[in-house]
Amino acid sequence: MYQCNICGADVKKFFPYKGGTSALSELQRKLDVIGSDVDNFGCPSCGCHDRERHLKLYIEKTGILKGKEGMRILHFAPEKNIINFLVELNPEIYILADLYSIDPRFEKIDIEEIPYSDRTFDLVIANHVLEHVNQPSKAMAEINRVLVDDGIAILQTPFSQFLERTFEDKSIKTPEQRLFFYGQEDHVRTFGLDLFSEMSNYLINKVKQHADIFDSDLVSNYGVNELEPFFLFGKKSLELESVLDLPNKIEQELVSNLEPQVSICCITFNHEKFIEKTIISFLMQKTTIPFEIVVGEDGGCDKTRVIIERLNLQFPGLIRLLPNEPNMGMHLNLIRTLNACKGKYIAICEGDDYWTDSQKLQKQWLYLEAHPECVVTHSGVQGVRDGRVDINYVGGIKQDLTSVQLLTSTPINTLTVMFRNVLLDLPPEIITSGAGDLFIWSLLGHYGSCHYCTDILPSVYNIHDGGVHSKKPMVEKILMRLKTNYSLYMYYVRNKSPVLSDYFLACAESDVKLIKRLPEGGAVTFADIANHMAAIAEGHFDFDSSALSKILTKVDNECSA
Repeated sequence: MYQCNICGADVKKFFPYKGGTSALSELQRKLDVIGSDVDNFGCPSCGCHDRERHLKLYIEKTGILKGKEGMRILHFAPEKNIINFLVELNPEIYILADLYSIDPRFEKIDIEEIPYSDRTFDLVIANHVLEHVNQPSKAMAEINRVLVDDGIAILQTPFSQFLERTFEDKSIKTPEQRLFFYGQEDHVRTFGLDLFSEMSNYLINKVKQHADIFDSDLVSNYGVNELEPFFLFGKKSLELESVLDLPNKIEQELVSNLEPQVSICCITFNHEKFIEKTIISFLMQKTTIPFEIVVGEDGGCDKTRVIIERLNLQFPGLIRLLPNEPNMGMHLNLIRTLNACKGKYIAICEGDDYWTDSQKLQKQWLYLEAHPECVVTHSGVQGVRDGRVDINYVGGIKQDLTSVQLLTSTPINTLTVMFRNVLLDLPPEIITSGAGDLFIWSLLGHYGSCHYCTDILPSVYNIHDGGVHSKKPMVEKILMRLKTNYSLYMYYVRNKSPVLSDYFLACAESDVKLIKRLPEGGAVTFADIANHMAAIAEGHFDFDSSALSKILTKVDNECSA
């Protein structure tokens, strides 16, 4: 009997990989490549392969990640079971990277051109990846660059101990040829023993042999290849490192008469569990430009304001607190906080989220300065659910957007944006919207396009019970969208933009239809929704519910037909 250390099941036999050793070409059998155990590959219970089982065994036995909670991990071609294993270690940031994956959770990152800053990650994993890439030396140099000084890289890679030098021939192109010469249709080389000296040119070699770590009977128990070493590497300091040396704003002497280039707009309400980390992530920005932090605290009943005031005393002149008594509500708080921002650009982050990239402001400012046709930039997010990374969370869209796509209120990650301060007077219709940020993206679409920054670490989006959107039931999320679409419809009617007003009215109708199809939709009273929006609008603008009433009548007639 065998045992799978991934699912814990006892199994009679592991499945071979594509017929096992007998199916290999004569060349591959002679080369006897050390990598996967092709005869004991897949677990019949959970489907994991031997490379996952071996990697997990190596990590657990060596204890290299023990006590390292809060790590920043970059994982190339991530395997499902290793993902689940690493999530349990409670990393702060866990980036799943694959150049060709269509999984929306994955970032499309070329291992030969990693977009992130120097000294960013505590751990980089590329398990059986280097045999696929065009220039492995370039990939290794990039991995070394993004590792922190005490960071480690795990780079399991197949090789032949009968080859002194790596075998690679550019004329070998077809899948059939690669299968014969390299052992797999998408491999582009078979590494030789020179692999280890090549890797040592770019990283500190900490490779460990299987026999030095495990007892010999482990092979028969778990179906792993006892000849495969643990490809463990550390950060190597190179003579010509390109570290971006930006002054830290906290360490600079404050120059009070400088107008800020960037205003950080932070609205907060009852965020005492999160607000300190949020503001510290602002203060830790390394930038060559003056910036200000404008915090709209909306009369909460916890210690949020006390924490902000304490930080303001510690870092005088950087934080501008806008207290409020009594609570005015999220949208009015957002409007007054945005209006107080003096910068040429505005970055938004609410008081329960935070940034992880210390060069976020600098990178976005540089891009906007160089691209006047662009009005807003945004980047990726990492979902954290009640204090733990939620690897399945997918945020807003991860791509550049045209001005038309912005006009139609395409969702982007609010806590990551920086935009030009061009919205001098926000229209009153925003206060009845369910999501004020979506309303703002449509307004910004009149001024330019949107750029997705791939070189910025994901910001942390905290998913918790007190969140505005994240833990609401589906029907409530759609109701928020309905209110936003209808508010945008009213705005564009007033501004005589028939194409956009018709578009958002059609979106509102789709929302109503979707709500009515949901099991919980029967409990929704749309008249109450309209009355609530009218009450919010009172004293600000004349709310017109006639189009919404027509939608309801039309949808009801279609449902009863």
